[in-house]
Amino acid sequence: MELILSLTTSIISFALALFVYYKNSKSGTQVYLSALIVCIGLYPLFNYLSLHAPTDAASFFWAKFIIFAAIPVGPLFYFSVSVFPSQKFIFSKKIQVFFILWAVLNYFLTVYGFIFQSVHITGAEQVSIQPGPAVVSFGLMQITGILAGSLILIKKYRNSTGLLKLQLRYITFGIIISFGLNLLATVIFPLGLKNSLLIPISPFFLLIAVVSITYSVVRHRLLDIRFIVARSVAYSLLVLVMGIFYALGLSLVGTFVFKNTETLEDLISSAFFAILIVFSFQPLRHLFEKYTDKVFYRDNYNAEELLGKLGRIMSSTLILSTLSELVLKEVFLRMKISFGYMILIRGNKIIWTKEEGTNEKKKFDEENICKVVESIVQSPGENIMIFDELDEFSPFKQVLRDAHISVVLPLMVNDEAIGAILLGEKSSGDVYSLEDVNMLKILAPEVAVAVKNALSYEEIRRFNETLKEEVDKATADLQKANEHLKQLDHLKDEFVSLASHELRTPMTVIKSYLWMVLQDKKGKLNSQQKLYLERAFTASDGLINLVNDMLNVSRIESGRFSIEKQDTDVRDLIQTTVTELVPEAKKMGLSLVFHLESKDFPTSLSIDPERIKQVVINLIGNSLKFTPKNGKITVALSKSDAKVVIKVIDNGVGISKENVVKLFQKFGLLRESYQKSGTQGTGLGLYISKSIIELHGGKIWAESEGEGKGTTFTFTLPIK
Repeated sequence: MELILSLTTSIISFALALFVYYKNSKSGTQVYLSALIVCIGLYPLFNYLSLHAPTDAASFFWAKFIIFAAIPVGPLFYFSVSVFPSQKFIFSKKIQVFFILWAVLNYFLTVYGFIFQSVHITGAEQVSIQPGPAVVSFGLMQITGILAGSLILIKKYRNSTGLLKLQLRYITFGIIISFGLNLLATVIFPLGLKNSLLIPISPFFLLIAVVSITYSVVRHRLLDIRFIVARSVAYSLLVLVMGIFYALGLSLVGTFVFKNTETLEDLISSAFFAILIVFSFQPLRHLFEKYTDKVFYRDNYNAEELLGKLGRIMSSTLILSTLSELVLKEVFLRMKISFGYMILIRGNKIIWTKEEGTNEKKKFDEENICKVVESIVQSPGENIMIFDELDEFSPFKQVLRDAHISVVLPLMVNDEAIGAILLGEKSSGDVYSLEDVNMLKILAPEVAVAVKNALSYEEIRRFNETLKEEVDKATADLQKANEHLKQLDHLKDEFVSLASHELRTPMTVIKSYLWMVLQDKKGKLNSQQKLYLERAFTASDGLINLVNDMLNVSRIESGRFSIEKQDTDVRDLIQTTVTELVPEAKKMGLSLVFHLESKDFPTSLSIDPERIKQVVINLIGNSLKFTPKNGKITVALSKSDAKVVIKVIDNGVGISKENVVKLFQKFGLLRESYQKSGTQGTGLGLYISKSIIELHGGKIWAESEGEGKGTTFTFTLPIK
């Protein structure tokens, strides 16, 4: 069993040494480490040969080889940690020469017996070593190399971050455990307790340092070093405690109780301690695993829970800044990341950046980062770049080092990069593990889709804002123009009112003089003169009516148009008005009649008789214009509920349905109707009539079945 253990340790050590060396034979760190691992691998072979030599001379011979293998350990450890993690052989040549000369001196001292003078085989697998006068030189060289290297490790650990810090932590921890256990097995137990029980398994302890150093230097994401180290430490501590407890138990029982005699009690004691070890193994293993997990998995998180929470965040917001902030904060909190960015790329330019965390160091170079993202997209394989896995000769390693970026994760939609997530170092000092990388690779497409949706939403929102701004601007312009038009309209009304007022007086004078002349007050007129004067009289009368209409319109729109109500017999008012217009209708070859449809018609209404008469004249005058010769016009008076209804019905040219809505508007001329009737108008009469009726609390409207089918104008007046 001892031979198998020794050979296994040596074979594994030599294999790992070759692996480390050929991983990068030009790296000073890996050359020194591979040499150190070879020396460690030689120890179990020479140790086995020395313990199982047939004679003292043979045992002494192989013991010298143990020293030969051990002499370079201290210097090689110092050299390797001095240059770690550089690929160059950079340290003081004076120190290198000093250690080389000291090692050569110890080799001579070993050959001539000044370090070990003799070795005596005292029993099965036990030897007694007689140290020489020069053993102090050997011990000092090992202590100096290991102590100086340890100080360098501590200094580098304090000043390092990320992968380097994690590597140094594992190297230091592995060496302390390995060398400590080996010192306990080969020095403290044999010399202090006179017990060489652990010497045969001492080579196994060296594997801890070998494995720890190897995987710390050349590790890849194919193995998670934290798991290996955590479990190795747990089992090593378990073996240490159990070994000490078992050895002390046997030693104390054998020495003080049974006086080293082989009796039944020895067997019973051994069986008791063996049973005790079996029953205490699992509780102690769980205890050590618990505390090692706290050290090596203190930043552990549930990737499924994290992805689920991030999915809920991305599905609940479409605001890009909020989305990026929440996603980065959650990722940084769970993964213990110190700082990072989310960037958007268009072409070869970064168009948007969101920073999270604190980066007190240099900002990244935008152009070079775009090149890095483009390189990842164009390269086959994983769409992720990790700083620690880049070759030192990679052109992008220095770019990421200058920006202190550890991970570049492109955000791709339809094989096109729209941006990237740039992650800095972990605040815990750890590197990005396999779990971290797998989680980020799953997260990247989801974030890319969410960002794309947020960008689309942002475009729509900006378009809406722009559209709203344009609408608001156009509305403001329209309001301004409307105010200007109101001012112009007000000025126009004032002008019309003033002009109409000033025109009405001279036009009335002209009409009066024309009337006097036509009445032969100043002498007889011949027929030709009378014709001309009648035309002038008619024109002046029409002009006066137009001026009056314009004055009324001006008063209506300025709010100065009023009515003066008084109790009036509306039937008598309407009938009298119709009678006055009958002669004019006869001149035009038309029939104008009055018709009372209700017998219980009210005798009196509270109205302005002059204004209502004006409405009736306007409506009848409108029918006179648009009713052809031999036509008929009927003015009907009736009662309906609490209203008096007045209708003016003609069988004239009629109105199309689309033109009915144009009536009662200011200047609402129906040119087609005027063309057919051969008359002219201003379009103000119906507008004024509508205002008068509404001031009385009534309504007015027109109805027609179409062109050529006549028209009916109706207005109502409230009885109360």
